[in-house]
Amino acid sequence: MRPKHFSFRFGKIKATVWFYGRLEKDRKYRFMIFCHGLPGHPYQFNPAKIECLIKEGFVLVFPDYIGTWASYGTMTWNNCVATILQTITSLKRGEGRELRDNTKVEWGLKDIILVGSSFGGSIALVAGAKSSDIQKIISFAAPIDYRNHSKIKGEDEPIEGLYEVVMREAGAMWRIDDKAEWRQLVRGDADINPIDYIELLKNKDVFLVHGDKDRVVSVKRSDSLFRSMRTGRGNHKILILKGEKHIGYDSICQKKLMPKVLRWLG
Repeated sequence: MRPKHFSFRFGKIKATVWFYGRLEKDRKYRFMIFCHGLPGHPYQFNPAKIECLIKEGFVLVFPDYIGTWASYGTMTWNNCVATILQTITSLKRGEGRELRDNTKVEWGLKDIILVGSSFGGSIALVAGAKSSDIQKIISFAAPIDYRNHSKIKGEDEPIEGLYEVVMREAGAMWRIDDKAEWRQLVRGDADINPIDYIELLKNKDVFLVHGDKDRVVSVKRSDSLFRSMRTGRGNHKILILKGEKHIGYDSICQKKLMPKVLRWLG
């Protein structure tokens, strides 16, 4: 059986949902919302590399951040977090209209898990901290504090120069009004620093995955966050993958990772 996808519009947000067959209102599903990196690319919204999750019964949800790709509006860092929070609210309603034929689709809900990688890992952690509807968060190689990001040994991709790269590669798809918004990220003023939400994250269930050879986001970031959360009530886990560089959530089906994730998810 091949995965099928449905497209929904949740306000300004366009989200693609992947599952086997139609969703049913009398069945309670486990949804996974995926937060992609910066700038990200639509190939990440194809579940080819993470179909193992669909086989395990999870419904995969890929929202385009407000102001990016097929979502409406202007991209701001706050809007990236707002995208995930609004997607959570929309999934809780248990219904949507498929964009292609305008048919109503209904579903039951068991729980929602956030998954993010790199920049998207930051978004998943902050949105998960802010939402009382989220208990489980999986983060791959996430920046933890943009105030000192790329300022420690081992991080070789300064975010100051990434703006021009994003504009050249995906400026039409990441509709950032001007460089002032980017400067908020560089200064660490944007409200997407997971370390600022440590008191809330302590009591969430957080699974951190990082490659020990990552030179974009140092593994020290995830290790520091993990140590800071240990005094809380949450089920926290960190997995450092030997020999891996900067990894994304499409690594989740690796044999050395997937069984551990499934056990942790319960």
